[in-house]
Amino acid sequence: LKKYISTKKSIVKKIAPITILCYQSLKTTSKWYLEEHVEYVSVDECHHSSSYSIRKALLLMKNAYYRYFFSATPHRDEKDQMMFLISAIGKKVICEYRGKEAIDDEIIAKPKLIVVDPGTPDTYLKKLNPKYWRILLTKGILENKVRNEAIVARAEHYYLNGHNVFIACDEIAHLERLRDMLAELKVPAEVIHGQLN
Repeated sequence: LKKYISTKKSIVKKIAPITILCYQSLKTTSKWYLEEHVEYVSVDECHHSSSYSIRKALLLMKNAYYRYFFSATPHRDEKDQMMFLISAIGKKVICEYRGKEAIDDEIIAKPKLIVVDPGTPDTYLKKLNPKYWRILLTKGILENKVRNEAIVARAEHYYLNGHNVFIACDEIAHLERLRDMLAELKVPAEVIHGQLN
């Protein structure tokens, strides 16, 4: 048996030192392979790993000391978040390092929240028909001149003071509008969205 296992291991090392698979394939992946072969795991769209089948497979990977999880999806449900954490690090917490500690140790910056009031009159928004959310979104946010000018003014200020600026938008049309407004001020801005390569 030992000879068979060592031979099997060497075959796996030669044939598949790196395995890339879809979540659905975990069901048919050898339990032995997950338990014995995996030493590093990288999980994209890792918010899905709170599901039982994915979490079960990740917990089998007892030799995977290096685990990297990537997601751009915020969690809202505490139970899901705990299942996600378990799938990432296992059931036994060896070390916990909270955000406040990282701020105190100057690993990450302490956030400073500044609320910018664009001064859009409520009467302007009240004139729009609240029955149609799309009109409110378009006129109140996407095409709201005063609001967009407030965003651009802040971005320009921090850019001119040597800071990197990140602006997150909900729609492509909005980010392109902000980019064009910044271009008029001779402030370069890189646009990123899903329709670009």
